[in-house]
Amino acid sequence: MSDAQWYFSQAGAQQGPVALGQLQQMVAMGRVKPTDLVWQAGMPQWVPAGNVPSLFGADAAPPPIPVLSVGYYNPMAPPGPRTPGMGDDAGMRML
Repeated sequence: MSDAQWYFSQAGAQQGPVALGQLQQMVAMGRVKPTDLVWQAGMPQWVPAGNVPSLFGADAAPPPIPVLSVGYYNPMAPPGPRTPGMGDDAGMRML
């Protein structure tokens, strides 16, 4: 598989093809980071370079956990401050 051609993505731009040895050199020089996406023929999708053992080794640190979207609902979150309802206002109870 060492003669396989690899593609990588940095800042949203596709780079390559490059040989595995050249990509490994780029990793060693810090030009390709574990979070940069890589792909070669036969792979179903692009993956973080840190997930490819031939690039970063089996003991490489995993990529950072994705940031949750703003609209995420957590049912286990403690409730926020209670806003008073109509029945909580003494003046409104008189109506």
